[in-house]
Amino acid sequence: MWLHVWWEKILVGVPVDAVVLLLLVAAWQAITESHPPAANPRTLSGVAYEAHCSSVLRQAGWSTSLTPATGDMGVDIIATRNGLKLVVQCKQHKAAVGVAAVQQVVAGMAYYRAGASVVVAENGFTASAKEMAHKTGTTLCNSSQLAKVWQAT
Repeated sequence: MWLHVWWEKILVGVPVDAVVLLLLVAAWQAITESHPPAANPRTLSGVAYEAHCSSVLRQAGWSTSLTPATGDMGVDIIATRNGLKLVVQCKQHKAAVGVAAVQQVVAGMAYYRAGASVVVAENGFTASAKEMAHKTGTTLCNSSQLAKVWQAT
């Protein structure tokens, strides 16, 4: 009952259309604040990009942990699912990622005793990175392909 009295005092003389509009705006703000738009992976910082890739894997059913920023042995994310351990190197570069990223994640795969390795980058890979990945069995992909590549596992 008190709410009805409060509304009458506040809204006296306000057109119904304005009240409806205000309620719609308030509802829209509540929805957009609780569900912000997904960030463009190309605009994320390196650390945020790693968190984004980890989130993609978690949404695909993987358990993930981020490694420390330093001393990570070439691995940014360790993911496990169905007995498989996956090591992931995330590279947020403006240019194509080179062979060093593949070499690092392969070393990290041995260090962490993982069964598979992945390098994730939004801006592609150099020919030498692709060749090394092919020879070592490392998967190269971008963040939107990450969950799909490992979906069947």
